[in-house]
Amino acid sequence: MTSKPVPQLFGAKKETSLSIALTLVALLIRLAGLGLDSLWFDEVFSIRAARLSVSEIIRLTSDDVHPPLYYLLLHFWMKLFGETESAVRMLSVCFSVLTVLVVYHLALKLFNRRAAVFAAVFTALSPLQVFYAQETRMYAQLTFLAASSVYFFVGWLKEGSRRSLALYVIATTLLLYTHIYAAFVVMAELFYFGLLFFKARGIFRERLRGYLFAELVTGLLFLPWALVIFRQVTRAGRGYWIREPDWLAPFSTLIEYCGSLWLALLLLPLFIHGVRRCSGQSVKERKDSLPGVRAFLLLWLSLTICIPFLLSKLVTPFYLTKYTIAASLPFYLFAACGLAAVRGAFRQTLLLFLICICFAVELRTDLTSLKRERWNMAAYNLEREAQSGDLVLFNSTGSYMSFEYYTRRKEIAFAVFPYSATDERPPGDAVLLQRAAAEGFGTVHTPQTEQETEEKLRKLVGERKRVWIVTRYGEGFKNDFMRAFRDEFRATAQPALCFRQRRFLFIEKYNETDGAILLQQRGQSCSSQVYLLER
Repeated sequence: MTSKPVPQLFGAKKETSLSIALTLVALLIRLAGLGLDSLWFDEVFSIRAARLSVSEIIRLTSDDVHPPLYYLLLHFWMKLFGETESAVRMLSVCFSVLTVLVVYHLALKLFNRRAAVFAAVFTALSPLQVFYAQETRMYAQLTFLAASSVYFFVGWLKEGSRRSLALYVIATTLLLYTHIYAAFVVMAELFYFGLLFFKARGIFRERLRGYLFAELVTGLLFLPWALVIFRQVTRAGRGYWIREPDWLAPFSTLIEYCGSLWLALLLLPLFIHGVRRCSGQSVKERKDSLPGVRAFLLLWLSLTICIPFLLSKLVTPFYLTKYTIAASLPFYLFAACGLAAVRGAFRQTLLLFLICICFAVELRTDLTSLKRERWNMAAYNLEREAQSGDLVLFNSTGSYMSFEYYTRRKEIAFAVFPYSATDERPPGDAVLLQRAAAEGFGTVHTPQTEQETEEKLRKLVGERKRVWIVTRYGEGFKNDFMRAFRDEFRATAQPALCFRQRRFLFIEKYNETDGAILLQQRGQSCSSQVYLLER
């Protein structure tokens, strides 16, 4: 039975104004509370990496796990706009806002204007998208380039334009130089093109030569870094900070795409309805529709989530929800298609209103509460109480880098145990970043015995009367310090640094301690603590 076409929500002439309006809404949301949270370690890592020269950035990232493109862009961005919290986060804001625009036009190519509006609204209001739009990391860039790659891929398949093919090559190459999970988006495009051999052999034959050429050029452009990634994967297989995901991790990822449990109750049924209806709807309403739209979006969604999840269970763990953020877009596209397929304008309007209200409630909380470690407050409080000649001792390079971004007093000494026990001068950015990367890979050689720990600490502290201990994940390092000096020091201050930890259905694992900064279900956790020890 043929379903009736869904009436268009707006006229064709409204497309430009609609896309601009949706983009402005997304921009305003992402600007709200942009500088509320202090920068945490990953963001400070990005800033310090971007301070390096171009050649140093490439050298550094070849020893890390992320490709260099984001750091290179941030390098030039910081030269133009500075290193304040809001300035460095604005690069991600721009990418996230542009993603809303691309999603709108991608949905226009795949479905209809009504579904395009809904998809853009879901992307603009998504708490997950907003969270990473306000972070100085590459995840907003990853999402934008994934959407762009798919958009030009779909446009080229439908129109056969050389311009679209060239833009597809450019977007895909940049995508691969942004994050290792980009490979799963490209894999979805590859599998879908192979599927056209069975679904639309005419299109397959017409586009085969162009597709092979595009993939060859993209492969050659990415080949230098592909060799680096092979070495990085081998290194990560020997040990990395990411823990093996729970079996419910893929489901938890879908919940995080929704933004809250209440939103999941609304969006997951629409997602399922969209999976059932999107293919039939697109074919019946659009003569120029792409065949197998449902299969393509399912490949994009499932491969980006399932392949890294299975590899994390079977080979070496590297699955995190934030790495899969590009897969949230086909999720929103399916949900938008499902909402557009709901019969009756009143039902559609009511559902959209309820979803927007839930989004607004979540965003109001997210944009007005602290979600990251409060290093700005910790530095302010410590420097207000510290005396000249005090030593601030950290048990991780990441904690030191986060704290040092906010510190202003130069007469206070800083050190990272155990490295600084043998340092003759303060290490530069490149050395610190290498050390931080080494901590992530678990290749830091800490003292093996209590005696060795005592010797290194005594050499580091010397005759200082006051030592501030910044310890991460419990009191272990402070206790090691107290054992090394026995009764020489006493603790005279309570922990001064605590951050709000936001969790969902599962928690990212950091070594032996849960330390996630996720979305939803608020709770208090003091992973990082500050103590003043006096002789």
